[in-house]
Amino acid sequence: MPPDCFGGPKKESYMIGNQGQSEPREGVMRLAEVKALTGRSRSSIYEDMAARRFPHSIKLGPRSVGWLRQEVMRWVAERVAARDSASKDRDAT
Repeated sequence: MPPDCFGGPKKESYMIGNQGQSEPREGVMRLAEVKALTGRSRSSIYEDMAARRFPHSIKLGPRSVGWLRQEVMRWVAERVAARDSASKDRDAT
């Protein structure tokens, strides 16, 4: 990692809107970030988890959970692929 202005290693932000830094590919996202990234409400996320339509959270501590960034990003990519596929099907007819 490139050093920051104080000579230490550059730390990547895991918050949405990280001012020009590239999004990390790995890590754990908390609920607020999952909601912001997916545009889904808390209840929709948990309903879809129960129905196995959304990645399950992992326990981080006695009262906290998170989602693996890679799994949530894969879920988003699947939605985009489904949209693009449906669009191609409509255009072909």
